[in-house]
Amino acid sequence: MYVSQLLKQKGGEVFRISPEATARQALEEMVRDRVGSLLVMEGGKVVGIITERDIIRQGLTGGKLLIDQQVKDVMSGDVMIATPEDNLQYVMGVMTRNRIRHMPVFDKDQLVGVVSIGDLVFAQLEQSEQENRYLKDYISGTW
Repeated sequence: MYVSQLLKQKGGEVFRISPEATARQALEEMVRDRVGSLLVMEGGKVVGIITERDIIRQGLTGGKLLIDQQVKDVMSGDVMIATPEDNLQYVMGVMTRNRIRHMPVFDKDQLVGVVSIGDLVFAQLEQSEQENRYLKDYISGTW
């Protein structure tokens, strides 16, 4: 299965925030939208990603109050991306090796969605269940 197929199933909605917003605003948006990350965008360009994990880490190590810190001071600036043509197993491997949970998907220069490790695991599980069913039907002769 490919990222393009996954995005067709889940949709391409992207949740975003400005680098000047506060960490508190980012958390409020994540809770409201029930997501674990927001793309940090400035003038239509992705400049980073902020996750629940980023906020927790900064809260434990930062010197000033977390709620007052701007997203640009808490976010991860190096954003790894996927393409619609990427195989889900490849993307899962990249995410696992780099210990990240969210990847924006770009088709050339166009942002088309975000995939999470949860999306990938769910898609793999569905594919395995479908293959299992086909094999059982084939073996039992009901195919």
